[in-house]
Amino acid sequence: MTLSKPASNTVLLDTASTSKDGTGAKLLVTAGANGAVVTRIDFQASGTTQAGPIRIWHQPGGTGDKLFIDQIEVEDQTPGATKRPWSGEWIPKDSPNPFMLKGLDKLYAGFYYTDPINATVNAADVT
Repeated sequence: MTLSKPASNTVLLDTASTSKDGTGAKLLVTAGANGAVVTRIDFQASGTTQAGPIRIWHQPGGTGDKLFIDQIEVEDQTPGATKRPWSGEWIPKDSPNPFMLKGLDKLYAGFYYTDPINATVNAADVT
Protein backbone atom coordinates (compact mmCIF):
# COMPACT_ATOMS: atom_id res chain seq x y z
CA MET A 1 0.00 0.00 0.00
CA THR A 2 1.30 3.44 -0.96
CA LEU A 3 0.07 6.56 0.83
CA SER A 4 -0.12 10.16 -0.28
CA LYS A 5 1.56 12.85 1.80
CA PRO A 6 -0.24 12.93 5.17
CA ALA A 7 -2.67 15.83 5.49
CA SER A 8 -4.43 17.52 8.38
CA ASN A 9 -7.90 18.98 8.14
CA THR A 10 -9.46 21.07 10.92
CA VAL A 11 -13.22 21.35 11.36
CA LEU A 12 -15.05 23.42 13.98
CA LEU A 13 -17.57 21.39 16.00
CA ASP A 14 -20.02 24.12 17.02
CA THR A 15 -23.42 22.54 16.40
CA ALA A 16 -24.97 20.29 19.03
CA SER A 17 -25.02 16.67 17.91
CA THR A 18 -27.16 14.97 20.54
CA SER A 19 -28.51 12.02 18.58
CA LYS A 20 -26.73 8.70 18.51
CA ASP A 21 -27.21 8.27 14.74
CA GLY A 22 -24.77 10.99 13.67
CA THR A 23 -27.36 13.65 12.90
CA GLY A 24 -25.70 17.06 13.22
CA ALA A 25 -22.17 15.63 13.10
CA LYS A 26 -19.58 17.44 10.98
CA LEU A 27 -17.69 15.81 8.11
CA LEU A 28 -14.01 15.44 8.97
CA VAL A 29 -12.61 13.55 5.99
CA THR A 30 -13.67 11.80 2.79
CA ALA A 31 -11.40 9.00 1.58
CA GLY A 32 -10.09 9.05 -1.97
CA ALA A 33 -11.15 6.43 -4.52
CA ASN A 34 -8.61 3.91 -3.15
CA GLY A 35 -9.32 4.59 0.51
CA ALA A 36 -7.47 6.40 3.29
CA VAL A 37 -5.87 5.85 6.66
CA VAL A 38 -6.68 7.93 9.74
CA THR A 39 -4.01 7.95 12.44
CA ARG A 40 -5.60 10.28 15.00
CA ILE A 41 -8.03 13.11 15.65
CA ASP A 42 -6.95 15.96 17.95
CA PHE A 43 -9.57 18.07 19.71
CA GLN A 44 -9.00 21.58 21.07
CA ALA A 45 -11.65 23.74 22.72
CA SER A 46 -11.42 27.50 22.31
CA GLY A 47 -13.18 28.37 25.57
CA THR A 48 -15.34 26.96 28.34
CA THR A 49 -16.65 23.42 27.85
CA GLN A 50 -19.43 21.40 29.41
CA ALA A 51 -18.95 17.72 30.21
CA GLY A 52 -20.28 15.50 27.44
CA PRO A 53 -19.31 13.13 24.63
CA ILE A 54 -17.66 13.78 21.30
CA ARG A 55 -18.87 10.91 19.13
CA ILE A 56 -17.17 9.62 15.99
CA TRP A 57 -18.99 7.95 13.07
CA HIS A 58 -17.95 6.11 9.93
CA GLN A 59 -20.13 6.28 6.80
CA PRO A 60 -19.20 3.42 4.42
CA GLY A 61 -19.20 4.51 0.78
CA GLY A 62 -20.07 8.05 1.82
CA THR A 63 -23.84 7.47 1.72
CA GLY A 64 -26.49 5.95 3.95
CA ASP A 65 -26.34 5.42 7.68
CA LYS A 66 -23.45 6.58 9.83
CA LEU A 67 -22.00 3.85 12.03
CA PHE A 68 -20.92 4.82 15.55
CA ILE A 69 -17.32 3.79 16.16
CA ASP A 70 -16.20 5.51 19.36
CA GLN A 71 -16.49 8.48 21.69
CA ILE A 72 -14.29 10.51 23.98
CA GLU A 73 -15.44 12.50 26.99
CA VAL A 74 -15.04 16.25 27.23
CA GLU A 75 -14.57 17.62 30.76
CA ASP A 76 -16.23 20.64 32.35
CA GLN A 77 -13.50 23.20 32.04
CA THR A 78 -13.29 26.98 32.37
CA PRO A 79 -9.97 28.28 31.10
CA GLY A 80 -8.17 31.00 33.00
CA ALA A 81 -4.74 32.40 33.68
CA THR A 82 -3.43 29.04 34.89
CA LYS A 83 -5.79 26.63 33.11
CA ARG A 84 -5.82 26.02 29.37
CA PRO A 85 -9.00 25.13 27.44
CA TRP A 86 -9.89 21.43 27.28
CA SER A 87 -8.08 19.26 24.74
CA GLY A 88 -8.17 15.58 23.92
CA GLU A 89 -7.40 13.04 21.24
CA TRP A 90 -8.86 9.99 19.56
CA ILE A 91 -6.46 7.23 18.62
CA PRO A 92 -7.81 4.17 16.74
CA LYS A 93 -8.47 1.21 19.03
CA ASP A 94 -5.97 -0.93 17.08
CA SER A 95 -3.19 1.65 17.42
CA PRO A 96 -0.46 1.74 16.26
CA ASN A 97 -2.52 0.58 13.26
CA PRO A 98 -4.54 3.38 11.64
CA PHE A 99 -8.31 3.39 11.12
CA MET A 100 -8.84 2.25 7.53
CA LEU A 101 -11.39 3.93 5.27
CA LYS A 102 -12.38 2.28 1.99
CA GLY A 103 -12.91 4.28 -1.18
CA LEU A 104 -15.17 7.32 -0.63
CA ASP A 105 -15.90 6.42 3.02
CA LYS A 106 -16.48 9.40 5.29
CA LEU A 107 -15.58 10.09 8.92
CA TYR A 108 -17.70 12.42 11.07
CA ALA A 109 -17.54 13.82 14.60
CA GLY A 110 -20.03 15.69 16.75
CA PHE A 111 -20.07 17.18 20.24
CA TYR A 112 -23.16 16.96 22.44
CA TYR A 113 -23.13 20.72 23.12
CA THR A 114 -22.45 23.86 21.07
CA ASP A 115 -19.20 24.70 22.89
CA PRO A 116 -16.74 25.36 20.04
CA ILE A 117 -14.15 22.60 19.67
CA ASN A 118 -11.73 22.24 16.76
CA ALA A 119 -11.29 18.70 15.45
CA THR A 120 -8.07 18.12 13.49
CA VAL A 121 -7.98 14.80 11.64
CA ASN A 122 -4.65 13.37 10.50
CA ALA A 123 -5.09 11.16 7.44
CA ALA A 124 -3.55 10.10 4.16
CA ASP A 125 -5.16 8.75 0.99
CA VAL A 126 -4.14 5.39 -0.40
CA THR A 127 -2.64 5.89 -3.87
